[in-house]
Amino acid sequence: MSTTVLPGYDHFGGIHPETATIANCLRYLGVKNPATGEPFTEAMLFGIGGGLGACYILWEFKEHNRPAIVFGWQHQFNYPVRYVTQLCERIGVTAEFHETGGMKKAGQTLHDALAAGKPAILWLERELLDYYNRDPDDTGWFSWVVTACGYDAVADVFAIDDTGAAPFTVPGASLTAARQRIPSFKNRLLLLSPPESIDLPAAIKEGIQGNIEYLGSKSTSFALPTLRKWARMLTDTKNAKGWPTVFAGGKCLFSGLVSVYEGIMHEGSDGTALRDMYADFLTESAVILGSPALDEAAAEYRAIGAKWRVLAEMSLDPSVELLAAARDVLDRREAAIRTGGDDQADTIVGLGKEFEAMRPDADAAFPRDEAWINDLFARMQAQISDIFAHEVAALDMLREALED
Repeated sequence: MSTTVLPGYDHFGGIHPETATIANCLRYLGVKNPATGEPFTEAMLFGIGGGLGACYILWEFKEHNRPAIVFGWQHQFNYPVRYVTQLCERIGVTAEFHETGGMKKAGQTLHDALAAGKPAILWLERELLDYYNRDPDDTGWFSWVVTACGYDAVADVFAIDDTGAAPFTVPGASLTAARQRIPSFKNRLLLLSPPESIDLPAAIKEGIQGNIEYLGSKSTSFALPTLRKWARMLTDTKNAKGWPTVFAGGKCLFSGLVSVYEGIMHEGSDGTALRDMYADFLTESAVILGSPALDEAAAEYRAIGAKWRVLAEMSLDPSVELLAAARDVLDRREAAIRTGGDDQADTIVGLGKEFEAMRPDADAAFPRDEAWINDLFARMQAQISDIFAHEVAALDMLREALED
């Protein structure tokens, strides 16, 4: 372990960056789950924060040479500060946000926090971190969240707690660039302070109610109706956002399918679009609230998670040599990220470069004909439609559980 890590900061990594960072910081602060006397699990915090989302957005930017598909499986995916704030409020944790457009002030705030023994949660562009950069020329698209948990002033390097089980070392200049890359973040930094008391049953119920209201809304970008829209777009030949139009002739379909696979399996997910983690929350909550109905809902979400995994595996069909090769590289890279530590950095970067080397030719000429592609779209549509039906049923189960 790096000697720069704050003494007592001894738990690293997790599944989803917004909740893994908070879970590890609360553990460092000595905050315990009052029902168990142990540190909060990431799953419990995820559920209290509001749980799940269902975001699907397809963007097409002229300055980029391929479409971008955005997925979001977290509650309030489009409002991360709101999500974190309400999570902290529900368990009585003080969330102290710092934002500034100035590089010097942002750096000083971070240094002051670590000097005071406080780990700092940071919003940034992950591609610019030395241990990650798969395609550093293609940045500014997506956010990521890590914790700076130590600093070595002599070497000017930070210890970074990402989703790996060991910290990474990042040079100060790289961290500064990553924090500044997306202007809307304003070098956002979050410090946490422990609560005086926690009303856990109330926090759980508020989290479940938030999940019901968010997923149950009419939004076609951030709630369950999104899935119905996505399913329709897979075979819609008239809509400009329909997949037969966007990926006509198979152009850039490789990148589109990779986005589906990584969005469900990797990139802050658990291989099930976070449905398994939410099921873990419900299982814990069933014991605390004495609610068998929540156990039943947990089982339904695990079944839904398995359906999401099938969709991911369908997108990178192992019977197609190119897709199987991409899947293998991406899975090995994700395993290295989850292992964490500086000894994995070269592996992560190397596998990222290996994958990116596949992309140009694969996007230019997909290795299957139109009939195969249309069949794939139809199968994906059927799978997403099935997922949608089960997601709606699971939400009804949660409503009934709260009414008991």
